[in-house]
Amino acid sequence: MVPLQWVNALWLLGAVREMLPQMSDSLAKLKWHYMFAASLAPFLSLINTINSLFTNKITWRGIRYEMRSPWETVILPSVRSTAKEAPVLVKK
Repeated sequence: MVPLQWVNALWLLGAVREMLPQMSDSLAKLKWHYMFAASLAPFLSLINTINSLFTNKITWRGIRYEMRSPWETVILPSVRSTAKEAPVLVKK
């Protein structure tokens, strides 16, 4: 699977180099970084998927959310907040 990710990374890098010819030299220096990152992406995605099976809380842009159902989300108090805040219920 990893060699296919490397082929995909090289193909995408070639496309980006064609779209940004002024940055071709800089992108060529980063080729191995793209290949390494592309080989890690499926494993990170798997880890995130497994983690999502065991939790219903996320933090996005510093705001914590609890997903209670597909239609109900609660905004949790901030970790850094010193005031006692009540959770805010958001329904769709």
